[in-house]
Amino acid sequence: MNAPDIYAIRQRARRTQEQFANALGIPPNTLRSWEQQRKRPSGAARALLRLIEQRPELLESLAEASEGKL
Repeated sequence: MNAPDIYAIRQRARRTQEQFANALGIPPNTLRSWEQQRKRPSGAARALLRLIEQRPELLESLAEASEGKL
């Protein structure tokens, strides 16, 4: 299975690297490594990224959950 285009997904969601990483609960450096294809996200992370790719509005719910607003 091909890795999702994380940069394109983040751009479509209109989030900075820091905002996107915080919503996913990962360090911004991890996101940078994924975008630069130095590392690959785990299977679970890839599945989550594909969901966000299909429904970018899910990112808002993730961001709220990571901030403890839910």
